[in-house]
Amino acid sequence: RFGGSQWVALPPLVPPVSQTVPSGFTLEAWVQPSDVSKSGDFIAIGDGTADVLRLGHQQSALVFGIQIGTQPEQVVSVGSVFNSGQWVHVAATVDENGHLWLCKNGVVVAGDKNSVSPPRWLTRGQVQLGRSSSGTLFQGSLSEVRIWTTPRTPRHVLENQQIRLGGSSTEPGLWACYPLQATRGLSVTDTGAQRRDGSVQGASAPAWDGDLPALTGVRPPALGAVKSGL
Repeated sequence: RFGGSQWVALPPLVPPVSQTVPSGFTLEAWVQPSDVSKSGDFIAIGDGTADVLRLGHQQSALVFGIQIGTQPEQVVSVGSVFNSGQWVHVAATVDENGHLWLCKNGVVVAGDKNSVSPPRWLTRGQVQLGRSSSGTLFQGSLSEVRIWTTPRTPRHVLENQQIRLGGSSTEPGLWACYPLQATRGLSVTDTGAQRRDGSVQGASAPAWDGDLPALTGVRPPALGAVKSGL
């Protein structure tokens, strides 16, 4: 649990050499804000204060922000997504054309073609969980945080939201996956194939209280035969 005095620092996000052209990004996580009168970012990826991608909340609203270079940030938000102390799965996916979807529990709550500028394909040296690029700290809990260097359709998000991607997952486009199931320590394990582990930063250790979302571990029956990439 992030108590407002710690966050997680992750390795720089370097575009995979196997992906030679921009293809977009997906950010997703199970989130439990402790107080929806406050605001904060769950995932923030940028190069200092430039080229930032972020997924977070502004009180009870879900917020996705994208910045191209040092231009003003483009923000898309959806109200009444969060309640204090309740787990919610959220995702933002944007493709190479700027087509954006925001999802809550696998259901699209915002989506529009060409609604934002496409993200640039470059190294982003500042990747953080629970902290914005400006230093604001999130208060609440995160679990099964996933960063993808490909866009994921809402169908893919729904198909996998109840499953933990463990065991060095080799899902195509998965840059890293952080279950955040630890009970102690300052290391944050990546269960993706590349093991891009993170480390807890801040004034104190997080409260590893074992409060995790009750994932079923089962894909929706109607989607069980769907293959990744469709």
